[in-house]
Amino acid sequence: MDSRHYAQSQSYAQTARPEYPTPPPSFAHYRSSDLDFVSYDSFPFSSPASKDSYTQSSQTLSVSSPTQSDRLAIGTAGLTIDDEQETVVSISTAFNPNAIPIPDTLLSSSDEVIFYVHAQTIVEACPTAFQPPLSAPLSDARFREQIIQLDAPSKELNVILHTLYGNSPAAHSPDLATLIGAVDRMPLYTIPPKTVLVPTSPLYNLLLSQTPLYPLDIYALAAHHGLHQLAVSASSHLLSYDVGSITDDMALRMGAIYLKKLLLLHVGRFSALKAILLHPPHPHPPTRQCNFQDQRQLTRAWALTSAYFAWESRPGMLHIPLFPYPTKSCSRPLNPRHV
Repeated sequence: MDSRHYAQSQSYAQTARPEYPTPPPSFAHYRSSDLDFVSYDSFPFSSPASKDSYTQSSQTLSVSSPTQSDRLAIGTAGLTIDDEQETVVSISTAFNPNAIPIPDTLLSSSDEVIFYVHAQTIVEACPTAFQPPLSAPLSDARFREQIIQLDAPSKELNVILHTLYGNSPAAHSPDLATLIGAVDRMPLYTIPPKTVLVPTSPLYNLLLSQTPLYPLDIYALAAHHGLHQLAVSASSHLLSYDVGSITDDMALRMGAIYLKKLLLLHVGRFSALKAILLHPPHPHPPTRQCNFQDQRQLTRAWALTSAYFAWESRPGMLHIPLFPYPTKSCSRPLNPRHV
């Protein structure tokens, strides 16, 4: 081979294949310190910028990876509501913006629960409703543009609004204290209980369903507000109640009239019981099973036993026969006045 041809090809290879920096074998072996040894002077092509300009740009455009605090700062800056200024508004599930009829008035309870109500529905049920805290009728147009603040808890206000709407609050399972508190608060808002608590109203029936468990509380509530029909219904569950256990506060809540009615109810039943017991069975014609001697012994035993029961009788005593009768003829006269 011609040596001159080999020399020319070698010189061409030197000019055509410059010395490129050796790339790292893989990303796993990549080290940030390798950048310090990369020379851009040996590249055969011209770079978009000189070495000095590259060094300057690398100093001004360097971006470091964000720290945890930076990420939190960026996330907080992206929020539209500040956590410190966030306000939680509680809205009634029964009286909400989608209620029917379409609400036009806002009521706020003492525990900051918002009730969306229809003013005309309330005014039709009770024209004087909520006038004391408003100093004006609820139908006034200015109350359509503001929130009416009330001092009633949300549970009691919920019962009152259900009553004015003619609906039952039983779906919310109010306890007895809430029901009594709601009825007691009605006069403060010029809502007469006599007007809204009629025997056909849902709240009346809900209170009536509580009488087997809390007869004295329901009777005292009815007596305090003059709900005579409710008091009569509750009194039937007080026949076995010991009136001696009535406290002074409960007696004051009932008032003198209904306390007297309750006492006379018990006294009248005692009198009727004594009138029945103190009369012995009438004599009947003698038979083989029961002659006159047996009847005299029965009369004597009846007088002793009935005197004891008439003196010791108390409400709630179980109904038991005084003693076995000798024959059916002896017990027959007692059946019509059996108690």
